[in-house]
Amino acid sequence: MEYKIVNNAKDIVNNSPFVVNNPTNYKNKWHDLFHNHNAIYLELGTGRGEMLINMAKKYPNINFIGLELNENQIATAAQKLNNTNLETNDLKNKLKEF
Repeated sequence: MEYKIVNNAKDIVNNSPFVVNNPTNYKNKWHDLFHNHNAIYLELGTGRGEMLINMAKKYPNINFIGLELNENQIATAAQKLNNTNLETNDLKNKLKEF
């Protein structure tokens, strides 16, 4: 698959409220991040985030975590999340990078 090169991908990833840059801090305590004890859905290979965003809209009572290793893909997904009506306060959708 060909990845879109995103200008300032690193800045977008580092400044997005949807990206968790320190996931090990939440090991066994993701409820602290989400501020609830709802079920968690983990998507491996989130890519540009289309499926994760659509699932979060459809199932607002589930916490979503996406794992993506490519910084350009994470930046693209984070930009899409910034343009949705999903709120970081609701924490219905988070992206996670290792």
